[in-house]
Amino acid sequence: MSTYTIDQEPAPFTPGFNDNNFVVTSSLTASTNYQFIAVIYNAADNSVIAKLKRPVEAGTTHGWFKIDRIIEAYLSYKFGYNDIVSAVNAGAWFQYYIKFGEEYGSTVTEYLNIIQSTTIYTWNACLKSYEFPAFVYGDWRYDNASATKGKFLTPIRSGYPTALTQNGDVWFLQKTTAPPDRVKVIAYDSAGSTTTSVFTTGLTSNVAANNLIRIPAHPTNLNGIASLTSGTPGSVIPATTVRYTVQMYNGTTALGEALEFKVSCESNFTTPIFIYWLNRYGGFDSFIFDGKNEFESSADRKTYDKNPRTLVSTAYGYAASDAGRKVYHTNVGEKVKFKTRFLNPTEAELLDHLATSPVIYMLKGGIITAMVNTGNSHMKRTGEEFAPFQYDFEFEYALADKVQRF
Repeated sequence: MSTYTIDQEPAPFTPGFNDNNFVVTSSLTASTNYQFIAVIYNAADNSVIAKLKRPVEAGTTHGWFKIDRIIEAYLSYKFGYNDIVSAVNAGAWFQYYIKFGEEYGSTVTEYLNIIQSTTIYTWNACLKSYEFPAFVYGDWRYDNASATKGKFLTPIRSGYPTALTQNGDVWFLQKTTAPPDRVKVIAYDSAGSTTTSVFTTGLTSNVAANNLIRIPAHPTNLNGIASLTSGTPGSVIPATTVRYTVQMYNGTTALGEALEFKVSCESNFTTPIFIYWLNRYGGFDSFIFDGKNEFESSADRKTYDKNPRTLVSTAYGYAASDAGRKVYHTNVGEKVKFKTRFLNPTEAELLDHLATSPVIYMLKGGIITAMVNTGNSHMKRTGEEFAPFQYDFEFEYALADKVQRF
């Protein structure tokens, strides 16, 4: 029997779309026909999802497995925007472990389940390549034992733009054995007077589904909460609010960051459009476009020529109303062009994730529509060295449209 070790594995909480690397070592790598074996299991039901084999890295006794592409297939997303209660994000997280083994010999024989990895929790995040090496999940996850740790899954920490009519949640990770149990919202008016409200999450049991949750966080959601631990339902965010903070609590103990929202007025001259998108941290962000919004429609037609003439009694001919060219197929493409109001650097950083997001929704007139970003370039501007500026975005409807065929 070999001496077999796991030298590297991902952190217990790892973004699923970043590197999920394992390095293993065996004392028998010089054996004939030697290969390392990794059998990947779904930790929820202990079923096998993949079996991989790799040769020894040249000049070493090590083998490595990069499995994030496999794990991606088990990750989706859960979109929510109008919640008035906290909710889990089913499908947006996945747990797995690996049983490592080896094979060798003139007649190749497999030796499985020699050593097992820890259980790795992944969620639908993909940090930027220069962010990931410095990522420490303990700084982001809410844990009652670490009152100073915990961040919401959004790229900005203060000045989050919102409006009194805006829906939206914020997402976060929590330790299921010691999670926060409530949320405190403090709303400030222009004179500095405050309105404080508290509501419970109800997601504190020690089950895997409660690792990644979302809570109502924008004004419409917060004012729709029917039952509060303290405060007045319907007035969590009063009409006079200019800013407010959202913070997780365990009883009376504050945990992690207090995320500040800035309430801005909507334009009175255009219909506000709300855009929601999956950010790199696995949460959904939102922004109100209430400036110059343009809707454009284009048609791709296919036609054929037919004989317009017909035999009527003893005459063969046609009338001007007869059609010689017929449309037999039409695809309609619809686009939306948005221009933001003038942005500050914090708002620009929020919208930078929209420019690359693979999942986008538009809320218009109470209807949610899936969209696709068609822009190929985006001028990223952050930092106080830039004067106020605007971003342009162009989206297409994700569903193809058709018209009648005759």
